[in-house]
Amino acid sequence: MADFKKIMTPEFRVSYPELFTPKSFSPEQEPKFSVQMLFPKESKAELAGMMNLVKEVIAEKWPGKDEAFLAKLRKPWKDGDTDRENKPEYEGMIFCNATSRQDRKPVVVDENADQIIDQSEVYGGCWCRATITCYAYDKAGNRGVAFGLQGIQKIRDDDRFGGGGGSAADFSPVGAAGSKSDEEAMDDMFS
Repeated sequence: MADFKKIMTPEFRVSYPELFTPKSFSPEQEPKFSVQMLFPKESKAELAGMMNLVKEVIAEKWPGKDEAFLAKLRKPWKDGDTDRENKPEYEGMIFCNATSRQDRKPVVVDENADQIIDQSEVYGGCWCRATITCYAYDKAGNRGVAFGLQGIQKIRDDDRFGGGGGSAADFSPVGAAGSKSDEEAMDDMFS
C-alpha cells in the first residue's frame, strides 16, 4: 500500500491467542504472533471499516483485474457457522486472523491501556479490540489479503472457550478431618 493505514477493529471475542510468544503451525512456517478474531454476525455493519480496507488493498494491488480473477483471491473473512461448524463458540460469528512477524511483537494492554504482562489475562473467550493493518500477498500461486496485528486491548472477561481451568475449590486439605483414606476410598469404589 502506498500509505500505511492502521485501523481499530470493533470488539471481538478472542480465539487462539499467541500474543506473547510467536508460534509456528507447521515446520516450514515462520513463527508468528497471532490472534483469531470472532465478530458476532449482527455486528457486520461495524466491520465496514475493515471490509473497506480490504477492498482498497485489492484495488491497489490488482488494479483493473476482472471479476473472475478477483473472485479467486483469498479473503480474510470466514463464516463460523460453515467453516467451524463443530465448534459451538464460532456459531453466529464471522472470524479472521491477524498476525505479525516474530520481530514485531504486538503491544498487549488492558482496558486502562496498561501493559499486560501476565499471559493468562488474554485467553480464548475474552473480549478485545485490536489495531490492525491490511496487506496483499502473491506468493507461489497464493493470492489474497490478510490482516497484520499491531496491538491488542483487552476489554472484558467472559467464559473461557473449551472450559478447563481448575479451581482451589476442587481440593480439600490433605489429611483433613473426616476425609477417607485412600484405602477406604478404594473399598467404596469397588463395593
